[in-house]
Amino acid sequence: MKKVAVIICLLVIALSAACAEDVLLEQNFDNGFPDGWLSIDNDGDGKEWKISTGASGNNNTKCILSASYDGGVLNPDNWLITPQVTLATSNVLSYLVAIHNTSYPAEHYGVYISETGTEVADFELLFEETMTAKNNQKSPGEFSLRTIVIPESYNNKSVYMAIRHFNCSGQDKLKIDDLVLASGLSVEENNFVNPKSVELLGNYPNPFNPNTIISFKLNNTETINLSVFNAKGQLVEELINSKLNRGVHKVSFKATNLNSGVYYYKLEAEGLRMTKKMLLIK
Repeated sequence: MKKVAVIICLLVIALSAACAEDVLLEQNFDNGFPDGWLSIDNDGDGKEWKISTGASGNNNTKCILSASYDGGVLNPDNWLITPQVTLATSNVLSYLVAIHNTSYPAEHYGVYISETGTEVADFELLFEETMTAKNNQKSPGEFSLRTIVIPESYNNKSVYMAIRHFNCSGQDKLKIDDLVLASGLSVEENNFVNPKSVELLGNYPNPFNPNTIISFKLNNTETINLSVFNAKGQLVEELINSKLNRGVHKVSFKATNLNSGVYYYKLEAEGLRMTKKMLLIK
């Protein structure tokens, strides 16, 4: 997994201002499922991303949605993948997101990027969050604007973007609308609020045998959880679950009794969740 640093922002200026720049991809889903896009039902339950014909809570009459409840409890793993787009510099992805029903307030999703193809395994996580009525919206269908600054390592490269709806069971629906990928944006500091108070810096060495140091930075005193998982998503070890002071922290992980392979370490704090990959070679 590439080491990516993503600035997750809430855009205060209007979305139309972003569209005045060099728009690379724009989709409002008003004309049905768009040509060149892919919907992958990765969990095989027969349900995937589809166009909603009802009002989406903004100026449009349609949006695209993925269900975690549809006549029964679902545990979705649904991928919505854009056509290939060639980025320039100062690339920004903006979109509207909502949960359908605040009585069931827990829809989890992630934003991904791929340079190599449209297989699920090709994608790298940029950002993920759990939408809740308490933290994200006050009424059903009320959309929130999300803006992701694409890491500079992807500048001038051809990529696919993806939105993955997953890690939620039997809630209701996740809605996406007015997606815009643009380049050449001038990000003025006073136009953005950057809520990111935690940075997962990576681990060294990587690959490792059997010890490695995981580093992360806290800009404020935070209660954090740092855990290691195997390739099947099974918990290997909880390294930290406590309140820590601001600053850079380093945690040792010893894999003496583990087999060679890919492992993931996940840092959670203040509603943020960051994951990176490490390789144990014995």
